Amino acid sequence: MSNIVGRTRSSPWIRDLRLTTPYVSFFHNGSCWTNLHSHPTPRDPLISPLRIEQERTWISEEARGSRHRLDLAPFSLWDMDAKDYREPSLTEAKWISTTYKSRVIEFIAPFIVITTEHAALPEHNGLVTLTVACAPAIFISKQTEQDGFHAGPPWCNALRLCNPHLNDSLLQVFRSCPYNEPTAEEAQMILDELRKYCAVYAMNFVFPKLVIELANNGREYKDRSLPSRVAGWHVEYHYQLSGTPYWESTVSIGRNRETSAANNTGKGDDTNYLVTGNRMLGPGVRVEGSRLASTAGVRVRNGTKVRITLAAHSFEGCTRVFHPNGDSGDLIAEIKERYVDEDWALAELTPSVAFNNSQIFDSPTPQRLLSSNEMKGREWYMCDGMTTGKVALLYSGCRYVESAESDCEMTWASQWTPSTIYYAIGPATGASEVREGICGAAIIQETANGVGGFFRWISNNGYCFSSRLDRLIQDGWSCY
Repeated sequence: MSNIVGRTRSSPWIRDLRLTTPYVSFFHNGSCWTNLHSHPTPRDPLISPLRIEQERTWISEEARGSRHRLDLAPFSLWDMDAKDYREPSLTEAKWISTTYKSRVIEFIAPFIVITTEHAALPEHNGLVTLTVACAPAIFISKQTEQDGFHAGPPWCNALRLCNPHLNDSLLQVFRSCPYNEPTAEEAQMILDELRKYCAVYAMNFVFPKLVIELANNGREYKDRSLPSRVAGWHVEYHYQLSGTPYWESTVSIGRNRETSAANNTGKGDDTNYLVTGNRMLGPGVRVEGSRLASTAGVRVRNGTKVRITLAAHSFEGCTRVFHPNGDSGDLIAEIKERYVDEDWALAELTPSVAFNNSQIFDSPTPQRLLSSNEMKGREWYMCDGMTTGKVALLYSGCRYVESAESDCEMTWASQWTPSTIYYAIGPATGASEVREGICGAAIIQETANGVGGFFRWISNNGYCFSSRLDRLIQDGWSCY
């Protein structure tokens, strides 16, 4: 089985990043670096709007338990009946250890963390699988393991507040499944229940647990005063008064050793595609405002209005958009609309600039915007940024956060700004230039040809957020 994807990105930055990060899966078949006769070379990055036929990424794709095409395990750690992950048996653990020549294997659901010097199997020509036994796989070196690498979201600083003996009264109403996002109605009931005990700033349904960020309003809590289970979810708490914000809290970032671009930081892909190949822009190209460089999203339309999407924070205080930079590049667009809460900016192209979604790099052409409900049944997404190339994003839950104008004691969950939580398996947790440069890039579901959001922010340990597109869709915008 194969599918058709867009042109390849052959900038020296991306090529070097792929060659120097052997522990990272780039969600890519790698052929553009091994067969220069059929693909563009660094001297001529884009000869034509090349269409490439490559193998599909997934042997099977599910809401959970998907199997990557390089996943050779003769078993699955996802239990379809229980709708949960299970521990590997001794025999299965030995198979993983032998296959990957691993000295340490750690299973922290949903991740399987494999310490090895051989992340890519010999028959895979340097390519790294995204899953092992249908569990998301993270490969690390011996040194990173000794540095204290931690898989999963940041640690909470207020675990002492949890009381396992408090009654979970919502179990009489419904029971949530830890790897399924709650409905809006269920989220509201969970919020109402928690407000009996505490002031909530944000709810993070980050699979398989619920992390509550307590409102920074001076309220104090006694030890073991808050429920540790709500509607079946295992709950943990973070109190900003006693430390930094939850998603910026101190965590092990040892995996930077495998994902850093420290030897090649700066610009990312700075190719000017207006003077290269067919002289047409597309999703994933470098764009720049007065201060920051980031990644272009997709072309959208609303009636007679045609725009390209951008990361609003990258164009704070300015409206003009340049490609590839503001020094020697071209003025390509001017921002006309902003969605500040969602970090979207919509820019109108100058008449002389051609932009088409089919010109996306190494990814299926985005054909539509996905609503929240359409996203929940898909586990893996991709994102192609100008500093990272194409990387994988694991759909990891949702975040409800208090709006700036709201009263956290009174608002409804439906009034809060919802975001999708992803875990980035790729170089996006490396140098700061890499993390910032990917902002604005379209987050795409491969088999649905749909855009689930636009890359917004990433923590040091790999978790990132993206505002959902329901508001953009409701306002009449669609891919064009």
